[in-house]
Amino acid sequence: MDNEIEDSLKGRFGGPDFVVPENYFEQLNQEIQSRVAVERLKALQINDGFVVPEHYFEQLNAKITSKIQDTPVKQAKVVRLWQSDLFKYATAACFILVAAAGLYVNNQQSIPAAPVSTELSYDQILFDLSEDQVIEALNNDQLSSMSAAANEDDLEEYILNNYSQSDIVTNL
Repeated sequence: MDNEIEDSLKGRFGGPDFVVPENYFEQLNQEIQSRVAVERLKALQINDGFVVPEHYFEQLNAKITSKIQDTPVKQAKVVRLWQSDLFKYATAACFILVAAAGLYVNNQQSIPAAPVSTELSYDQILFDLSEDQVIEALNNDQLSSMSAAANEDDLEEYILNNYSQSDIVTNL
């Protein structure tokens, strides 16, 4: 019986004897280990991970509606803006205070103050002028409107008593 099986196998594979390839046993261990490693890597391979459960979209609408119906509806808390008359009056008073403060600040800023640098330059110009130049300028401008009876000493005294240095410089 063994001979029959052996003969049928020889007939199928076409050779008289079974032949082992060269270095078969030396490479067998490496071959087995490499196939095992390949199988392990295939097992570790990450699938795309995006799998939709069966009948998901058919059941989705029913699940959503059941969750909506199960949750109780909460009443929104209503808070009135104008709760009392006191709040209204306090708001009006604050508005008036802010408006008054704005007007006060605006009026303070609308009055132009002479810059310090211009005052210094007026003083410098005044000190650079001689008395003769000041008197001559005053004679040309203001003496034409004054009476002819006033003499120079009276005019000089009047100017020095009634005008400041910056006034004299600005009128030059």
